[in-house]
Amino acid sequence: MAIVCDNTNKCAKAGLIFFNLIFWASGAALILLGASMLLDQGQAVLLTAVASPGMPPLLLVAFGLVGLGSVVLVVGILGCFAGLVEQLNKCLLGTYFTFLFLVFAAEVSLVVATLLFREQTISGLESRLRDRLHNQFNRTGHEHFSDAYNFAQYKFECCGATKVQDYELWAKMQQPDNGQNGPRVPITCCMVQKTTTPDASMHGMLMGIDIDEWRTARPVRSDLCQSQGVSEARHERGCLQPLEDWFKDKSLLVLAVGLAASLLQILGMAYTACLCKVAGK
Repeated sequence: MAIVCDNTNKCAKAGLIFFNLIFWASGAALILLGASMLLDQGQAVLLTAVASPGMPPLLLVAFGLVGLGSVVLVVGILGCFAGLVEQLNKCLLGTYFTFLFLVFAAEVSLVVATLLFREQTISGLESRLRDRLHNQFNRTGHEHFSDAYNFAQYKFECCGATKVQDYELWAKMQQPDNGQNGPRVPITCCMVQKTTTPDASMHGMLMGIDIDEWRTARPVRSDLCQSQGVSEARHERGCLQPLEDWFKDKSLLVLAVGLAASLLQILGMAYTACLCKVAGK
C-alpha cells in the first residue's frame, strides 16, 4: 500500500488497471466453473441421488456463479475506466469501491450458502440413501431418483448404499408370480462391458459419461451377477463413499473459488480506499 500512496498518480493508476486484470481473471473463473456445472448433466443427476428433500438444486448455484462472474467483469470495466482517466476521480473511485463491496457481500453469501448446503447434504447421507433405496427405487413416481441412482452405480461401479444387501427388500418385490427367482440387484450393479471411450474434446470433458449409457449396458455374466453370496461379476462395494467423495470435491471447488475471489475483493477495497486518499490530495 505504501507504493500506491507514496508514488506518483501515474503509478497508482497503473496499479489499479493491473488489479482489474486479475479481477477479470477471477470473474472468468467464476463463469467457467458455473458453465461447467450447467453443461455437465451428470452433476445434476448425481445430486438427485444425494440431495435431501427441500434442498435447492445445484443449478441455482451454477447460475449464481455465472451471474456473479458476469458482474465481476462489468465492475472490472468500471475499475479500468477509473484508472484510465487523466486524474484520479474520488467520486468514480467511491462508486467502484461500492460495487466491490457488493460483489464481496455476494461472494461471502455464496460461500456461506455452499457450506450450509454441503453440511446438509453430508449429514445423514447413509440413512437417507438406504431409506430411499427401500422406499423409492424403481417405484412409480420416483423415476428421477431411480435413474439417478442407476447412473451413480454405473459411473462409480458400486451397488447399494453401503453393501449389496441394501437391495434385499427390492429383490423380494421383483419376485415373479410364477415363483421363479427374480433379480437380486439392478443391472447397474453388475460388471458390464463399457463400449464408449472418453471424449478428449472440451465438450466431452465437460459432459463426462453419457447419463443414459447405463440403460443399454449388458452384464458380462448376468447369471453370476444375480447369484447368492459374493460374486466376481458384481460390484460389491456400496455407493455411499464414492457419492460422498464426489460431492465433497465439487463443493470444495466452489468454496475455494469463492474464498479466493472474496480475498481479492478485500485487497481491491483496501487498494481503492488508498487511491481515494491520493485523489483527495
